[in-house]
Amino acid sequence: MKEYKMPFDEEANAVSDFMEATEWLDKRGLYNQNRAVCESCGRDLPSTEFPRDKKKKYCFLCLEKKSTEEDINRKLSNVYGGILDRCNNPTNPEYSSYGGRGIVSVFQSKENFINYVKDYHKEYSPGYEIHRIDNNGNYEPGNIRFVPWIVHVNIHKE
Repeated sequence: MKEYKMPFDEEANAVSDFMEATEWLDKRGLYNQNRAVCESCGRDLPSTEFPRDKKKKYCFLCLEKKSTEEDINRKLSNVYGGILDRCNNPTNPEYSSYGGRGIVSVFQSKENFINYVKDYHKEYSPGYEIHRIDNNGNYEPGNIRFVPWIVHVNIHKE
């Protein structure tokens, strides 16, 4: 079987050919039509690096980072909501183990909690669970950490 070789398999040729192509497009006024500058990172990129349905504001890489940040904020918001529910809602099945024992959240707001976690708990990632270091202590700075769920389950078994 005959092996097919790509014409651009050497890096130097690829760069040279890319430069020739961009010069050819630039001479015809087409180079800038197919490019855009990302408003987040400021890179000048081909239009293929931007979603079609957007107005070429953010490149795929920046959108991915942004969605990851939004996912973490949403998950931490849910964690905070769970804390408040366990500590303040007598109809929550876990209330007797938390609010019924006098455990409260010392964080003044959801934003305060999220900012604290982002600043002081670099180990947090989705899939980790909040754990109070002192089981009789409140949800407060210095008494919380995030651990993988399997560690959290094993701690509660002890």
